[in-house]
Amino acid sequence: MPVIAAHRSLPLTAHPLLPELNVLSGPHAGAVVALESSVCRIGAHEDCDIVLRDPQIHATHLTVHVHRRFLAIEATGGDVMVGDVRVAQGHGYRCSLPVQLSVGHTALRLSHPPGSEPPRSAATARWTLLAMACLLIVVGYLWRPWTEAAPALAVDGAAPTADARPAIASAQPQALAALRERLDQAGLQPLSIETQGNTLRVSGLVDSDQRTRWIEVQSWYDRTWGNAPVLRNDVLPAPPLVPPRVHFQAVWLGPQPYVLGERGERLYPGAALADGWVLQRIEHDRLILARQGKEFELTL
Repeated sequence: MPVIAAHRSLPLTAHPLLPELNVLSGPHAGAVVALESSVCRIGAHEDCDIVLRDPQIHATHLTVHVHRRFLAIEATGGDVMVGDVRVAQGHGYRCSLPVQLSVGHTALRLSHPPGSEPPRSAATARWTLLAMACLLIVVGYLWRPWTEAAPALAVDGAAPTADARPAIASAQPQALAALRERLDQAGLQPLSIETQGNTLRVSGLVDSDQRTRWIEVQSWYDRTWGNAPVLRNDVLPAPPLVPPRVHFQAVWLGPQPYVLGERGERLYPGAALADGWVLQRIEHDRLILARQGKEFELTL
């Protein structure tokens, strides 16, 4: 079979109903695969849950997170088109079923499997007819020419809508505090959080290891808070660490070790170097430089 659905021991939730993936175009056009987990990785690598042999598809190109009321499409290794929306690598997008995706030269469609919705029984149909009859009676009663009752009905009907927005607003401080604590626990303190209406916007730069922890935090947030308030992902991959441009003439490893700089100056541990680097430590076989929480080792 051209599309490989790997059997993995990932946790399944009682809800939601898992969708079906149809390959509409590309090398595997016509293939149909049922998702086996609420988290499904799609890409060209053998470790993915669904493997697509398309030269334009990266090792782990995207990850699909299935929730009860929506899907979260994460552009893990490359850009993904969700309908007419381009989701850049490192970002996510929420949508509902059915939805069409485009990765490389391959078009995919996620939808509920045929017959997944239970058929309506005769008892259900009878209850529906009874409910409709009751509704007609109530509507007829409300349309009687009693003008005094009309203002009261209008006020009562507006109450539920007015209560919905304060409920979301009251949840925002709790969600913000919980998200900040979760980021701290994951070692993602450099990421910043801003509140924008009913949205929590997270921004900053992460390396490959931090990015994995950030994905886990997003999954936790979706399970815990859903869309109230909405989590906006503006976290970007950090640029690769460039080796420091330093020139040392010699290293003294005596009682108070130091390094002779390019101009003959003595540089002790803690000295500032070019491009924001700092001479962190001098050891018997190496020099340790540091910048922005990252260390670089120079072997002697």
